[in-house]
Amino acid sequence: MIGIGKMGLAILKGLLEVLSREEVLACDVLEERRRLAGELGVRAFPDGRDLVGESDLLILAVKPKEAPGVLRDLSALLDDSKVILSIVAGLGTSKISQLLDHRGRILRMMPNLLLSVREGAMALCAGPRARRDDVEEVRRLFSSLGEVIEVPEELMDAVTGLSGSGPAFFSLFIEAMTEAGVRLGLRREDALRLSAQTALGTAKMVLQGKHPSLLREEVTSPAGTTAEGLSVLEAEGVRGAIIEAIWASARRARELSNE
Repeated sequence: MIGIGKMGLAILKGLLEVLSREEVLACDVLEERRRLAGELGVRAFPDGRDLVGESDLLILAVKPKEAPGVLRDLSALLDDSKVILSIVAGLGTSKISQLLDHRGRILRMMPNLLLSVREGAMALCAGPRARRDDVEEVRRLFSSLGEVIEVPEELMDAVTGLSGSGPAFFSLFIEAMTEAGVRLGLRREDALRLSAQTALGTAKMVLQGKHPSLLREEVTSPAGTTAEGLSVLEAEGVRGAIIEAIWASARRARELSNE
């Protein structure tokens, strides 16, 4: 694991459910982050070059602006026996290959922070020199942390906007529902639990096959309370705002790839 930020640490914790601590290494330039890995029983180093010799799979989990320098530092130590999995937003596999002097078998994934509770929504694509068994091995590892789908690379920016940024959008909605509950007299902790459990239950029903439109119709009685609330949401343009927010997030991911 190259980079022990929020996402890197979440992935480390998840992978330790299926791998032994002896099978996992990490690195980060910041001592406090290395200490966090150490608390998990994972050996941590200050430089990614210290990991290459002992690693079959290198997970690149640094910030987009840091990635080019890290990849250039690694390039001379790599060959095509190594698999490089990037989770860096906006960084395409062809650019990664270029920065690595066309070495290594490259894959790209867009995870989200929900993998820290083993409910992640992740998209995976193969890049230069990647083999089918590389894709299947990464899918196997990360399937323990949530749902993994395979998409063409040109759709990775869309995934970034949808499920990569999605937890923040759902959190905003849950927060707003909680505030409404408090305004109506509920205790804050009760309003929060009711809001979050409603979101969880709705998601479970959809994943079990209930189409969102049908579920909405089943909850909405003619001239009832839900119909009144939905009328306000439509009048305020909430549906359109959600679509535009995801579009904007995906557009920003595309911009990052060109910076």
